[in-house]
Amino acid sequence: MGTQRAGSWVRRLGAGVLAAMLAAMVLATPAHASLGGSAEATGMRGQAPEVRLEVSANGAISAVQPILDRLTRDPILSGRQEVAAQVATPEPPSGTESRTQPERRIPGLVTVEEISAGTERIQDGELSAQARTGEVHVGLLGLDVLRVGGVHAEASTHPTEEPTASAGEPSVHFFGRQVPLPVDEPVDIDQYLSTADALEALETALPGLTTLVQTLGGVFEAGGGVQVRMGRTEQADAATGSAAAVGFYAAVHLELDARICIPNLSGDCLAEVTIRTDATVLDLVLAETAVERPEMLPVIERIDWTLVVPLTAAVALVLFGLGLGLGRWRRRQRRPGSQQPGSGGADPGGQPESPAQRIGRR
Repeated sequence: MGTQRAGSWVRRLGAGVLAAMLAAMVLATPAHASLGGSAEATGMRGQAPEVRLEVSANGAISAVQPILDRLTRDPILSGRQEVAAQVATPEPPSGTESRTQPERRIPGLVTVEEISAGTERIQDGELSAQARTGEVHVGLLGLDVLRVGGVHAEASTHPTEEPTASAGEPSVHFFGRQVPLPVDEPVDIDQYLSTADALEALETALPGLTTLVQTLGGVFEAGGGVQVRMGRTEQADAATGSAAAVGFYAAVHLELDARICIPNLSGDCLAEVTIRTDATVLDLVLAETAVERPEMLPVIERIDWTLVVPLTAAVALVLFGLGLGLGRWRRRQRRPGSQQPGSGGADPGGQPESPAQRIGRR
């Protein structure tokens, strides 16, 4: 009975050690947990196309040729694209990506301060993206169009939980007046430009133009407007595990019309120049985030087999050693004359040995 109990104990020990080893590798150190998915964050993305004035003339062309040369020489806004603080998905099983910039500008249009973006992957857990900016100023040809306070947005997802998206409401002022910015509802707003505003914008775009026109005896008539569509978004889809958020976006459109009349002695227009532009001058996106759900690997695929093989061999060697020791112990117990535990020196019949028997056995 003792040897059977010992053998059973050895088998239970070996099975327990092997099970504990496998559980530790699966639960404590999964090699490739929560694979796939994606997380992206961008602090600022801006596009400003080149903008030129459309100029036409009639009448005595020679009288207005200096004006035409000045208006058609250069664009009033140079085309440019800017992307700042952009990061992608961290590698599995866990990690972070981050980037920061103190300021980014598109000259003549926008200045964005304190730009940052980051993504994070937690092993077997959340995959998230965050982005934020400091204060933002959008100006156009000397006009103070937009002032926006701090902007931030974040999105997160999880292999087994619902995704989330959040875009905080920034403080927004359009031409000095505050504008509420509800989530997922774009705001369309415009500002009429008076003659003085339009002339100031043209003078900013083409310094010295007013002096030139006055030298030729010309008269200005002008008008126009600035239109902005702006908003913020939050989107989360529980079925697909995707989420996206944008802290602030804006499209700025400029319309400008001006007429320059060079009068003759009778007061009629000897020559006339028409200046016009009607264009979207800026597309701006701030604090843009997006995530897609990662997948959990099955338990069997998460075992690091490069560890299983040597550890299994080590356990087998230990069990083999224990088996050899048990076998030797059993053989010693079966030798003739060996005492069984609890026999007290009795003979097979159960009677105590006499001194003569003990002497003869020796």
